[in-house]
Amino acid sequence: MKGKKIRGLARRRKAIIKWFESNELINFNVLEKHNYYYTKAKIAPWSNLYNHQQYPAGYRIMLFSMLLNLLSSWKAQLDQKDYEYRLEVWLLWPNFIESQVVASIGERQLHYKNLFKPTDKQKQFPLNLFASEAKNINSIEWFHSENYDYFWESDFEESERNGRFYNRLIQNNQFNLVANSEGEPEKMLYIKRGDVWVGQLK
Repeated sequence: MKGKKIRGLARRRKAIIKWFESNELINFNVLEKHNYYYTKAKIAPWSNLYNHQQYPAGYRIMLFSMLLNLLSSWKAQLDQKDYEYRLEVWLLWPNFIESQVVASIGERQLHYKNLFKPTDKQKQFPLNLFASEAKNINSIEWFHSENYDYFWESDFEESERNGRFYNRLIQNNQFNLVANSEGEPEKMLYIKRGDVWVGQLK
């Protein structure tokens, strides 16, 4: 499927600024109810497209800069509270549109701590993609991990198990039986989507 042409790119800068302003303040009611709060770097119309077309480089850099600004803003707000918290920025590549800032409190902190594990051989942060943000990037401690999509075997109907995607999953997986939501052992399949760099302010 060919990428849909995006018109009026100059106007999209205003949408990015509006996105930042609407996310600058943490909704503490949501955070304290669910023990986590996040925002993703998703701006229309890119986020509405079937194939998640990439942002033009200038807009990607602008959005990443604002994610880093949110990280600092959220930290200042969380520091005024009397509870422990975990605060991270995730840079996903090539799925940049899924990049986000995530705050967690309570038991949810452990979930996010274990969500991404550092790889044995750490990839360097892709500074070439965001060179203008080098100073802010270097103020953050990063580690590299890998981003996967996971599927239960039961997610696939019998008719789908002859399909190309399912066969690709089968070929790429060494199977482990994992307890599903009903406590029954089941095959979990996964496929790598790309890389992720997890950052916390030093």
